[in-house]
Amino acid sequence: REISEFQPWDGTRFAAPAVVAPKDSTSDELVLASWNLMLGAGDLQSGEPDLAGSARRPVVVVSAETAERTGIEAGRPARVTGPRGSIELDVVVAEMPANVVWVPQNSPGCQIAQIGVRAGDVVALNSAGQEVAQ
Repeated sequence: REISEFQPWDGTRFAAPAVVAPKDSTSDELVLASWNLMLGAGDLQSGEPDLAGSARRPVVVVSAETAERTGIEAGRPARVTGPRGSIELDVVVAEMPANVVWVPQNSPGCQIAQIGVRAGDVVALNSAGQEVAQ
């Protein structure tokens, strides 16, 4: 009832940001996209194994074009590497921009801060069986 008292917004709107991922990358470097999942590795789940057990399994999400270019396959493990280490997670291929890789920000087995990156940084991506050129 109270929500109906709000009127539609009629003010000016901000323009969408003009952020573009690299188009013709010939290396394994990709832009990292990330956010916290509702249930992750947060402190509020400590001592709550049933709640924590209902969290989504962390995965790497890439476009079909990116998966093909980097030689990774859906359902197989891939390695996301930052300046301080790497994370290995299974791959999911989804409709998304090329040259972008998404991983959860803070989930069990996937804390991007531990590999020295945050959303928007450049990371390397390859099959978990391949070595990363430093």
